[in-house]
Amino acid sequence: MLLTCLSLILLTGCSRKSQLKLAIEMANKQCPMSIGTTGEISSITFDGTDVIYSLLMNEDYLDLDALGKNTDAMKSAVMVMFKNPKGEIKSMLEMVVDTKSGIRLIYKGKSTGKEVECRLDTEELKRILNQKGTEKESERQKLEELVNVTNVSCPMTIDEATILNKLTIEADKVVYNYTIDEEKQTVIIVRFLYQKSNWTSILRQGFSLI
Repeated sequence: MLLTCLSLILLTGCSRKSQLKLAIEMANKQCPMSIGTTGEISSITFDGTDVIYSLLMNEDYLDLDALGKNTDAMKSAVMVMFKNPKGEIKSMLEMVVDTKSGIRLIYKGKSTGKEVECRLDTEELKRILNQKGTEKESERQKLEELVNVTNVSCPMTIDEATILNKLTIEADKVVYNYTIDEEKQTVIIVRFLYQKSNWTSILRQGFSLI
């Protein structure tokens, strides 16, 4: 739907900035948009300088204090998430670059109201659009950055029996390193077996930044 709307917008005689504003208004009508258990995109707006993604985050899965102290890791993860854009995402990024605008992401905690921000300027967005690489390489980089940014929040309390110490990548597998309460080990084993299927999908659902 959004791609069709963008295609129609690009056929109009509006200025590039007006086209971007219209596209963002249409995207915002789809909000809130879920990004898995981590939270949701509550709004997408354009202030004339930046496209602003406002995200409401589940702080059980993301330590905003730790993330705010590791802004380089946050920015690197966001840049990789935009890599090899296609369809409406690519069209939107091209409009942002053409208007010499940026993208700003505001992460707000659902329970505490704490906020951290990450901004990509026009030159950084140009580099994203100009990057070359295979789909396989891109997916691998995205997985690595998701693991890295998740580790910023570790150790993470999962429940009364489990602490996630860190994530690692070994060959083609993501390994969750837990500290487990031995008296409740059976519960944890059931969860681990349930999560064994598609690691990339699990990470995207649980820890996506955009």
